[in-house]
Amino acid sequence: MKYIYVYIILLYSLCAISCTEERNKKEPSISVINRLSYTDVIYFGEKDTALVSTFDGRILKFYKNGKNSEKLFKIDDEIYAMKHLKKQDMIVITTLKNGIVFIDDKNFQIKKKIPNKNWSLDLYVNEEEDIIIGNNRRGQLISLRFSDKKIEKHDVGVTEGKGFMSRKGEFYLSKNDTIRIFNKKGELKSFDIQVSGIPIDIDPNNYLLLINDNEFICYDLKNKKIKMQEEHPYWIYSKKKGDTSLIGSHYKLTKAKFGNGKIVTGSYDRTIRVWNIENNVLQGEVAHSATVSGLDISDDGSQAVSVDMKGMIKFTNLDKLSKIYYKE
Repeated sequence: MKYIYVYIILLYSLCAISCTEERNKKEPSISVINRLSYTDVIYFGEKDTALVSTFDGRILKFYKNGKNSEKLFKIDDEIYAMKHLKKQDMIVITTLKNGIVFIDDKNFQIKKKIPNKNWSLDLYVNEEEDIIIGNNRRGQLISLRFSDKKIEKHDVGVTEGKGFMSRKGEFYLSKNDTIRIFNKKGELKSFDIQVSGIPIDIDPNNYLLLINDNEFICYDLKNKKIKMQEEHPYWIYSKKKGDTSLIGSHYKLTKAKFGNGKIVTGSYDRTIRVWNIENNVLQGEVAHSATVSGLDISDDGSQAVSVDMKGMIKFTNLDKLSKIYYKE
């Protein structure tokens, strides 16, 4: 009788292990967080209107003064990043299981899927909208090209390093604390630049923006020197009664972009900060409810839209920020 009990217990344990393994196989790679979390945000028009993606596969439309969102799209997958291809009349998204998905920006129906084994957490598009690139989770550059209304994988000749593609189609890639710049054909354009961080944006004044863990670096490419190098100076802790405390912790940055002579940064510290490039000062702050997961700047550089992991969206007028710990 004792052996029967042992056999039953052993059989139960094997079943439990098997079920756990099967469940883990189906578990998405990074959805240990809230499935309703916002993952990215892009402007849908000049400003005041934005599209937001979520971990549960939705695309929502928000208006600056509107209280409710409008669901435009749903896919049984996780969405990580978005771009609006205005000339192509499409929204492009990166997903876990469906690869890179192209969606009609009028009826929000899927037009094409490009398989991608290693999903990408970001997307960059040039002005002509004929090349799209992203960094996959292994730190490799992936690229797609539009040709004769076809979308296909494209080898730009640049595979090493992590970074971004500018609107001019130039590649800014970082490896071993060295930045290398390549042209649209993948040819080396600039000699090595010794600066730490991952390049993520460039402005008309030839300033290069990088994130290096908990700090951002604004590098002057023309004069080959650092223009700004800052971190969020404190964590803003909000108490239940509405009071706040400023704690000297410097959390990792998640997002950074240029906008009209300013730099906007988002962080794990649940804020975006706005910095003035000309005088190198912190100009203002906007509080979020959780880690800032998405950030975009309007075409005229006057407005920022940001989202976080708890489902908050904020539109911020960058020209009206005038005090620290600013709330709009």
